[in-house]
Amino acid sequence: MPIERITVGSYEQWGKLVKTWATGKDYIRNGQKYPKPSSIAELKQQCAWAGVDAVIPAHYAAIKFAEGDVDTVVIRLPNATMIAESEAMLEAPGSEYSLPPFYRAVFQNATPVVPDKLRLHAQRIGDYSMNACL
Repeated sequence: MPIERITVGSYEQWGKLVKTWATGKDYIRNGQKYPKPSSIAELKQQCAWAGVDAVIPAHYAAIKFAEGDVDTVVIRLPNATMIAESEAMLEAPGSEYSLPPFYRAVFQNATPVVPDKLRLHAQRIGDYSMNACL
């Protein structure tokens, strides 16, 4: 059975919450306080307060932040089992590459055509693993 992934209903609110944790500046602006959560329960509560509409599967038991500075490259390594599951799913006949809904706006509401799903998978992992918040 595949490992359940976290899903996010509002990537904009999620991004604002992450920016709040990273900077200490309140990007949510709804009167709540958003210190970095130290437990899954705190993470779920903050996501609810911030309007993230996140589903965090029960198998997650802890939270860890990977923070860098301007002198240090932080490379976030994804879980090997999740990579293998994704690759198997993407190689299955008739499978589609699922992109977050905000990509539709980037492509003027057209569904992006993904001719090489494994290539895009590798590119997205490479981007997310070390992107410096461009």
